[in-house]
Amino acid sequence: MRIRLRTVLAGPDLAGQPGQVLDVDAARAHALLAGGFASLVDVLPPPVVETVDLAPPETTEAPEGRHRRRRG
Repeated sequence: MRIRLRTVLAGPDLAGQPGQVLDVDAARAHALLAGGFASLVDVLPPPVVETVDLAPPETTEAPEGRHRRRRG
């Protein structure tokens, strides 16, 4: 579970500062939440990124070897 620490946490296998988000097992998370030492972090699904395939841009230059003649 993901939790955000409210206080300093220091132990033999885990340490953290206030505001730090940690991923801990459920038993430890419940103990920290019950004691008021942490708050649960909402886990949101990753954002959906939409992409669009674009055609290559059109060029405005005439191909080499082909020049326009001016009338006049």
